[in-house]
Amino acid sequence: MTMVSPKILVAEDNPSWQRILQRKLKQICYTLNYSAEITLAESYEHACQLLDTDSKWDLFITDLGFSNSPSSGGKALIDAASQYNIFTIIVTGAPTPHLAGMHNYFSKANFDSEGFADVVAKLLIRNTETQDSIKILAGDVGGTKVLLGIAEIRDGKPLVIVEERYPSKDFSSLLSIITQFLEDTGYADKQFESACFGIAGPVHGDDTIQTCQLTNLPDWEVINNQTLSSALHIPKVQLINDLQAIGYGIDVLDAEDLNTLQEGKPVSNGVRAIMAVGTGLGQAIMVWTGEAYTVLATEGGHVDFAPLDEQQFRLMQYVKKTLKLERVSCERLLSGDGLVMIYNFLCSEKPAAVSSEIQVEMQKKDPAAVISHFALKDKNILSSEALNLFIQICGTQAGNLALTCLPYGGFYIAGGVANKVYHELGTKIFSSNFYKKGRMKDLLINIPVRLIRNESINLQGAVSYCSKKYLS
Repeated sequence: MTMVSPKILVAEDNPSWQRILQRKLKQICYTLNYSAEITLAESYEHACQLLDTDSKWDLFITDLGFSNSPSSGGKALIDAASQYNIFTIIVTGAPTPHLAGMHNYFSKANFDSEGFADVVAKLLIRNTETQDSIKILAGDVGGTKVLLGIAEIRDGKPLVIVEERYPSKDFSSLLSIITQFLEDTGYADKQFESACFGIAGPVHGDDTIQTCQLTNLPDWEVINNQTLSSALHIPKVQLINDLQAIGYGIDVLDAEDLNTLQEGKPVSNGVRAIMAVGTGLGQAIMVWTGEAYTVLATEGGHVDFAPLDEQQFRLMQYVKKTLKLERVSCERLLSGDGLVMIYNFLCSEKPAAVSSEIQVEMQKKDPAAVISHFALKDKNILSSEALNLFIQICGTQAGNLALTCLPYGGFYIAGGVANKVYHELGTKIFSSNFYKKGRMKDLLINIPVRLIRNESINLQGAVSYCSKKYLS
């Protein structure tokens, strides 16, 4: 196996920080199984000389304040690196707010907590790309955002080298987002062996012809794998449900990507269940087939909501009346819009407790985020009650899914909304409703319950599925 050896130039005149940066870079490269060639420029003049004589650096890391350098010395170094298209990271003690947003900028005071290692790793992976390697295009396609990525097969394993996020509602089709993504990242002229997209909606057809309409974006064009294959010149394009993508991504997660809500007693190769609470409510079941897990997509988020008490019954009636519905599905309540619906219901029951501050903020920002923010900060009684009721219903529905398939291999909760309120999922409000199954309660106590914290799980799962299906 040929070791990847990126060339990194570090411009820093402080001996302590020279050691810190060199040590950190070696740790990052060790994690990536890279053998880094790190060159140290101990002065402004030395950095200029190295940039002028060698433009083949994979990464340039610089401070902005050098002794005996011109006042614009830091900017001059950045401009010099940009001239040769060298990725630049700034790690400095000097406040330079005008540069933040223009470059990868980190303060020395807390550069570790700001994600320095993640940014360095992604840039190194991207810039040490192997030209003749097999490349995969993959995506997480949801009602709120679309996360697209490019992966490269290295040493028999897929590695995401580029990823970008786009607001779904700013586009009218998946193809238009992919086209923009390929232009933005400079991959418009590259050849991809295959592609896979995890989509928030039911996928119809077989491996040859597949179609999908996003559940929460009905105005979007219907996604067709053959249309994408033809337009993008990719031989094999696969569509899978977004919950399937999560399922295929679980086994590539790191330990820090999971929060344990209930230890349980895991059963090796046991059935698994997934519930994702985000723009909508998704559910899936995973079964072991002897060599690997197969993820069974469902539309379980659209089953009937069953109220458990008088308040929940009044809530159901409120949703029916407000949305002019004959029935209420669980997704109407367990989603971003669902949290807003619950809050509005409580406002209708307790108008004297309505906060004008929250109402104004909800007009400016994402209403669900505003409600959860005020609830978690304990700033408003109605937002707190709304979140508590939301968590109650979440626990109940999770328990229903757990009873359906007895997932002793693990019950996994995912989704943007679930992650915003993850502290509440670890409370008795969730667990007591999860267990509230009468004489079946004891069946649920041993089920391991985990919260997936990795926001790229769908993308990683699509990459994993694609690499196993087409490149094995």
